[in-house]
Amino acid sequence: MKTKLSVLDCTLRDGGYYNEWQFSDEFVANYLQVMASTDVTILEVGYRHPGEMNAEAYEQYISSLAGDSNLDAITLAVMVDAKKFVGKDKDPKAMVDALFLPTEQSRISMVRVAIHYKQLDSIKDLVDVFAALGYRVVVNLMQIDMASQEELTSQVNAINQMNNVEVLYIADSLGSMNPERVANLFHFFKEACSIPLGFHAHDNKGLALLNTQAAISEGAEFIDATLMGMGRGAGNARTEQALPMLFAEPKGSKELQRFLVDYLTPLHRQYLWGDDVMYHFAADNAMHPMYVQEVKQRVNTDMSLAMDILESLAEQECHQFNQNLVDEAINQHSTAAQ
Repeated sequence: MKTKLSVLDCTLRDGGYYNEWQFSDEFVANYLQVMASTDVTILEVGYRHPGEMNAEAYEQYISSLAGDSNLDAITLAVMVDAKKFVGKDKDPKAMVDALFLPTEQSRISMVRVAIHYKQLDSIKDLVDVFAALGYRVVVNLMQIDMASQEELTSQVNAINQMNNVEVLYIADSLGSMNPERVANLFHFFKEACSIPLGFHAHDNKGLALLNTQAAISEGAEFIDATLMGMGRGAGNARTEQALPMLFAEPKGSKELQRFLVDYLTPLHRQYLWGDDVMYHFAADNAMHPMYVQEVKQRVNTDMSLAMDILESLAEQECHQFNQNLVDEAINQHSTAAQ
């Protein structure tokens, strides 16, 4: 396996779907120090949403957590949800300026713009705003597994018209891909685009690491992973498995293992993320993984009832998560079971 690629750990961002991003300052400070000792080169430390703490306050917060950690070789990144920045009556520049300082004044140097594949052509101005502030801009193309060949061609046309995108990420948002599908998508985009490609896996079918391998084999230059796979729904490829796969002598293994035991194992006992039959069912039915996560957390003693609820949800269009829809399904089935 080739080793000339960038590994991005997004535990603090994707893992936050389980604990509502309430990682302790101690957790984050130790995480940054440990990850800086490994072969991981990019740390995605969370989301930035309109209306949150302003740019100056956020920079002070990040600096206080980083402390004396040696992060010289680490790129700190954040993700933004594009739909919150673009659209009718929205001013992307004003919204970005409220949240981000120019990179020469920031500990953050990379921004990943998450967008549903059908809205890719809406983010060119947003990408340019971030680039003008000096940020390395990454586009995260969500739910691309659902795209037709005609739609894939349209995505290529849209991305090729953007001059400031450094990396295009293929995201297995629904955890529905297998290695063959991953390989085919990467082969298509590699032939059609001139920018580097990345891959973000979800583990609904237990294929996250295999899918990551397939992406690398087809030319991926950036891959995502999280510690112990902690991430939305079934989780992601596991950083501690990806690093030995990529590096003959991975750095910082002892420190990483200790951090997993002390900090991640208690979280896993509490939240129990990971692939199972329900996440597999969701992937097979193009269902957003948050439906499974929400149902399992709220119907935590009757898995048969949980499966009944998911089967009823699968009869509807569930590509996007809708809290009202899951509330109604849970209430209906819970009442019927009484």
